[in-house]
Amino acid sequence: MKLLILFILITLSYSSSCESNNDCPSNNFCDKGKCAHKYLFPLSGMEILGTLLIFVCSALANAGGQGGGPLMTLILISIFKYDTHIALPMVQLIILGGSFIGFILKVHVRHPTRSRPVIDYYILLLFTPPLLLGTTIGVLLGFIFPAWLILVLLTLVLIWVTYTCAEISIKLIHKENAEKRKIADNTIVTGNYEDLNAYEKLLEANNDLKKIIDSEKKWFPLTPIIIFLGVYAFAIITFFLRGSPSSPSIIGVDHCSGIYWVINCVVFIGFVGLTGFVVWFVVADARKKQVLGYDFDDCDVVWKSKPAIVCVISGILAGIGASLLSIGGALVLGPIMLRLGLRSEVSTSTSRAIVVLTSSISIIQYSIAGKLEMIYGLWFFTFSLLGSVLGILAVKALVDQYNRGSIVVIVLTILMGLCAILTPSYGIIELTSQNSSEIGLRSFCS
Repeated sequence: MKLLILFILITLSYSSSCESNNDCPSNNFCDKGKCAHKYLFPLSGMEILGTLLIFVCSALANAGGQGGGPLMTLILISIFKYDTHIALPMVQLIILGGSFIGFILKVHVRHPTRSRPVIDYYILLLFTPPLLLGTTIGVLLGFIFPAWLILVLLTLVLIWVTYTCAEISIKLIHKENAEKRKIADNTIVTGNYEDLNAYEKLLEANNDLKKIIDSEKKWFPLTPIIIFLGVYAFAIITFFLRGSPSSPSIIGVDHCSGIYWVINCVVFIGFVGLTGFVVWFVVADARKKQVLGYDFDDCDVVWKSKPAIVCVISGILAGIGASLLSIGGALVLGPIMLRLGLRSEVSTSTSRAIVVLTSSISIIQYSIAGKLEMIYGLWFFTFSLLGSVLGILAVKALVDQYNRGSIVVIVLTILMGLCAILTPSYGIIELTSQNSSEIGLRSFCS
C-alpha cells in the first residue's frame, strides 16, 4: 500500500498555509506561515481515543491476517488531523508493526496437519512478482485517474471482499458443524496405521522424498526464500534507480524523461520474467512431489498451470489495488487463498507475510525520501504491535477452544465490512466538500 486515498490529498491541501493558529485544523499550529502538527505530548483527549482505536483496529486486522490500512488512514486524518502526505508513511509504519510481530508469532507455528510451517512460502513466492508488477502499474494509474473513479473502484473492491469473506465464513461454519456431527456419531477414526506405516516405508525407500520432508521440518524452506529475496532486492533497486516525484532517482533520472520510461519498461519486463520463472518453479516442484508420492494435505493446492495463472492475475490486481486504491495486497489475496481451498490458518499466516512484504518496501521508500514522522510513528508502531499481539493470541485461543478456524474468517469479514462502510462514506463527504469539477483522466507528467 503506497498511495493512500488520493482524493483526500486534494481536500486537505488548502489548510497548509496560515497566518495564525486559528487558520490551522485542530492538533496543528502555525509555524512560519505553514500549518504544522503539534508535538506528541501532552496528548489531547481525541488523540487518546485515536490511540485506542489504532490498538483495537490493529488487533482486529492482524487477527485476520490484514494490515488495516484504510481504517488506520481514516484515524490519522480524521482524529489526529494529519495531512495525507504525512499520514501515509505512518500508516505503513503502523501496518509494519502489527504485521511483523504477527509474522514473528507465526513463523515457528506448524501446519495443522503436516510437519511444515503454517506459512505457505510457495504461494507467497508465487504471489510476490505479480504483486510487485501490479504495484508498478497501479502507481502509474494513480497519477492519471480522477479522485471519483478511485473512490468508485475502492468501494466496489471493498464490497466484493466483504461479500467473499462472508460467503466463505458461512461455508466454513457449515463444514465445521458437519465434522462435529460426524465426531459425535463416532464416524471419524483417529488414523489409518496401515497407511501411515506404508508412507514411512516409502520415505525410507525414496531418498528424494525424504529430503523434501526433512526440508519442510525447518522454519524456512531455503530455495523459495532465496528466490523471494532476489525478487525483493530487484524491486528495491529498481525503485531507487527510477525514483518518483516524491523521491528523486539516485542516478538523477528526471520524472517522465526518456530514460525514466526505459527504466519502467525494464522493470515491467523484469517482473514479467520473474513471474514466469516463479510459476515454472512452483508448478515443477508440485509435479515432482506428485511423482515421488508426497502426502499432500486435503486443503493443499497441488499447483498446475491453471491455478498458478489465477494466482498471477490475482496478484497483479492486488498490486494495482495496493498502490492505486490503498487497500493492501493481502486484502484481495486473502479471500483468493480461501477460495483456492487453503485452510484459514494457512491463509491468514501467509497474508500476514504478504503485508510485511508490501509495508516494508513502502517504509524503505519513505525513509529514503525523508517522509517519516518518527516520534508519532513510533508511538503508533508500539500500540499497533501491542494490539496485534492481543488480537492474534485472543483469536488463537478462541480457535483452539472451539476448534473452529472459521473464527479467523469471521473476524476478517467484520473488518472488511467496517472498511466497506467507513472508507467510501468518508471519501464521499470529502469529495462533496471540495466541490471538485475533475471528471476526466489527468496528465501523468503534469
